[in-house]
Amino acid sequence: MQNQIPNNWQKVRLGEVCNSISETFDFNKNKEFIFINTGDIENGNFLHRNIFNQNYLPGQAKKAIKTNDILYSEIRPKNKHFAFVNFDSSRYVVSTKLMVIRANNNIDSKYLFLFLTNKQSLINFQTIAESRSGTFPQLTFEAISNCSLDLPQLFEQQNIISILSSFDNKIELNNKIAKTLEEMASVIFKEFIKDDHSNKILALKKVADVVKGKKPKNIFLKRINDSKEYLLIESFTGNKQSYTNDYKVPQSSEYEPIIVMDGASSGKVFVGRDGFVGSTLAVVKTKQEYSDFKLFILFFIKSIEGILTSNFTGSAIPHVDRQLLENYDVPVPGNDEIEKFNKLMLPVIKKQEIIKKENQ
Repeated sequence: MQNQIPNNWQKVRLGEVCNSISETFDFNKNKEFIFINTGDIENGNFLHRNIFNQNYLPGQAKKAIKTNDILYSEIRPKNKHFAFVNFDSSRYVVSTKLMVIRANNNIDSKYLFLFLTNKQSLINFQTIAESRSGTFPQLTFEAISNCSLDLPQLFEQQNIISILSSFDNKIELNNKIAKTLEEMASVIFKEFIKDDHSNKILALKKVADVVKGKKPKNIFLKRINDSKEYLLIESFTGNKQSYTNDYKVPQSSEYEPIIVMDGASSGKVFVGRDGFVGSTLAVVKTKQEYSDFKLFILFFIKSIEGILTSNFTGSAIPHVDRQLLENYDVPVPGNDEIEKFNKLMLPVIKKQEIIKKENQ
């Protein structure tokens, strides 16, 4: 049975309601510019407003943009390098690797943005990109112009936008709260260390084991009876979830530190949860005699994240310097101090996890 759409809606092709625009930026109007490359936008956000002189702009800095345009990376749609232009963009010049998509009068630009960035569209676009021959998955507007969408009347589009915007505002507020909580937790930890509650200094390997993850024999897209979440980088950076019941794969538990050990994100630290640990990750598990130190070790590993991300081994593929990590000196507090630390930090980290779940 085919999906029904309301009587006053239309099923249209994407190419009927928008176009890919390639207007050349006029460098004679300004002496300073803001250059946006594919990596400078992510999941709807512009990541910088840095000023460039024309002499230092790369060759691909060519395209002009306007308010209400949509920027969409041609490369790997699943990476979510897209953004909506809701400001005066007269000084912005963007890369030729970004599609500039402009709505026509039949569709509201924000409604178009919602369609282009929803989960199903990203899956479809990624499939289209991967079907093209080339060294990496690349998208063209021509390739997606025949994709269909359900189009309500303009006033209904705007009502839908208004409703969904309220959710976006909630997410934005949550993100600000989460950032404040993270900063607060960092300050509390630094003050705790500065007050020198330690009664000895031990190498991390004396307090905890760094357990490298593995690739399971089977992976499921949905949870089955005896399966648990299979944790990958995307499990923490996006909403991607998969599952396995291969109990030979190392497991993590709530609040254990999980470290990216291999690849471009090496050294990145995540707050662990119940699941099986993927092959590019490692879980830091406190030894039995330090079982109450799990939260302390989490915040300690977070405090040296910058050191881990800037000290790699390997040339072609970066890896965390495991020897550096395992031999790093840890100030080990006494049991009474750890109890105080846990009472102080547990409410903070629980609130952070609640916010993450609300945003999913």
